[in-house]
Amino acid sequence: MKMRKLFKTHLLIVLTMAFTLSACEDYLEINDSPNNQTDAPIGQLLTSATVATGFIAGSDGHRFTAILAQQFSGQGNPVAQTREYSRYQISPSDVNNLWSNYYAVILADLELVIQKGGETSPHYTGIAKLLKAYIFSQVVDLWGDVPYKEALQFTTIQYPVYDPASGIYPQLIALIDAGIADLGKSSPLTPGTFDTIYGGNTSKWIRFGNTLKLRMFMRQSKANAGATTTAINALINSNATFIDAVDHNFQHTFLATSGRQNPIHQFEINRTNQFFPHQNFVEMMNTKQDPRRAAYFTPFPYNSSPATYKGVAPDPGAEAVNYSRMHTYLRGPVSAGPTTVDRDGSISATAITYAGTAPTRMLTASEYFFIRAEASVRFNSPGNAASFFEQGIRASMTMAGVAAADANAYVTTRLGEFNAADNTGKLRQILEEKYIANYGVPLEAWSDWRRTGIPAYITPPPNAALNISGGGVPRILPYPLGEVSSNPNTPARANLSSRVFWDTP
Repeated sequence: MKMRKLFKTHLLIVLTMAFTLSACEDYLEINDSPNNQTDAPIGQLLTSATVATGFIAGSDGHRFTAILAQQFSGQGNPVAQTREYSRYQISPSDVNNLWSNYYAVILADLELVIQKGGETSPHYTGIAKLLKAYIFSQVVDLWGDVPYKEALQFTTIQYPVYDPASGIYPQLIALIDAGIADLGKSSPLTPGTFDTIYGGNTSKWIRFGNTLKLRMFMRQSKANAGATTTAINALINSNATFIDAVDHNFQHTFLATSGRQNPIHQFEINRTNQFFPHQNFVEMMNTKQDPRRAAYFTPFPYNSSPATYKGVAPDPGAEAVNYSRMHTYLRGPVSAGPTTVDRDGSISATAITYAGTAPTRMLTASEYFFIRAEASVRFNSPGNAASFFEQGIRASMTMAGVAAADANAYVTTRLGEFNAADNTGKLRQILEEKYIANYGVPLEAWSDWRRTGIPAYITPPPNAALNISGGGVPRILPYPLGEVSSNPNTPARANLSSRVFWDTP
């Protein structure tokens, strides 16, 4: 990987530009090599990394995977990027910015934090190690084999080799353990507000680290069920703390200031009529009469009573806007209702004024409870599966602001179905509810489908470019063009049917 250009004033650029969305996510334009970075204080480096982590989670990291998982679909003119992604036209140049922002921005900053922190600032190094493990887990889950050992060597290694993905995961688990150990030490220097995710709260970072390990163990469960069972049960029995409450969520908040709002919200403003909820996702929630729809989507027709909801079909055909749109859950509170409603009941992308302060959710209490429910059913891990299943739904309802009576009614129905099902049916319900709860969470819905095949409705649309995807739903992203053209160690990738090591047939 030959690192291309990075910004010259490290923190200032991130804070002023990282929230400015453009056509190709070039808000972090690469201009200078990270090998020649201007030195920056450790606090500013951490801020740069945490801000960029939150932004990437809601921009490219979310869009690619939410489209492939059919929570969203592309619309607009026939060559609109999101519409092309929906039919699997994802080219190496499309992922240049995502790769560069992971390596040349976030990971480069985190490596510098670890180097600067050394033995004197363990809270800084602990947070940086946990974030480094999180980002690398995302990179592996997106691309498979990637540079790890020889990456981030700055001036030492220009063309790092690619490490087998299966060998990277254990090193990330060890890195998480090292980060947790650092956070348990006393430190005269604490991040405080330089940490824009948890405000320097070490106990919440430790909960995140343990929950991230749990996610990664479950990710590998199909490839090696025996080792997964041992690892999950050992972690649970170790009295580790987890993200078991909504206020422990690993998420990044945003400001109600133009250019500093949630990136999903910004995309809706800057790329109007290109990103809509997918028909399959909306219909799943319609069938369940899911009360989260009122926060997830705008009604269509907008003034329907009772409210109805409609998503974009797998092959939308003509360009149109007569669908539900993303709503408060991903865009923040409404400050002004629609200015106009068209005759067919549709509204424009800017008809409703949102604060833009919805967080980018990256690992939540809801996901934690569903992992525990799955582990209980599949591996007889500690705890009651039905109780975890219920807690997962309730945590999701809390995040969506669902009224208690509506949440209770939904939970009662789902629990009745869950308790009446065999283990296969229980797993399907756990993963479908997890899929709904992970709306807006980057990678997770797609990754769960890759390892389980749930939801079963995720199949290629009629207009899919099957020659690019390898004949089915993409299971991996292409290596970026910048990497292919500059690093001779980049592996060949014929199409998008290759599998990450944990995605076994």
